[in-house]
Amino acid sequence: MFMKLEQPSVNRKIIVQWYDSEIACLLAIIFLFPILILGLVGINVASDTEQYQAFVWVPLLLTILSAGVIFSIAVRLIKRLFF
Repeated sequence: MFMKLEQPSVNRKIIVQWYDSEIACLLAIIFLFPILILGLVGINVASDTEQYQAFVWVPLLLTILSAGVIFSIAVRLIKRLFF
């Protein structure tokens, strides 16, 4: 009457999407690292120049967002490699 659900095979490997592969994650980290450096330099320049001190939030936001994405991708890679 009812069909049984197929039992997953023990030997079956999990299929990872192309945008979540190790190469794609490493490329994302490589491309985000210069953006992180740019944000840090922007914070330094904006805080040193008096007329740009009101706009320190822009490079600060850029730095926080790029660092957050780098951290997220790094945690994902570490979980995949060690767990």
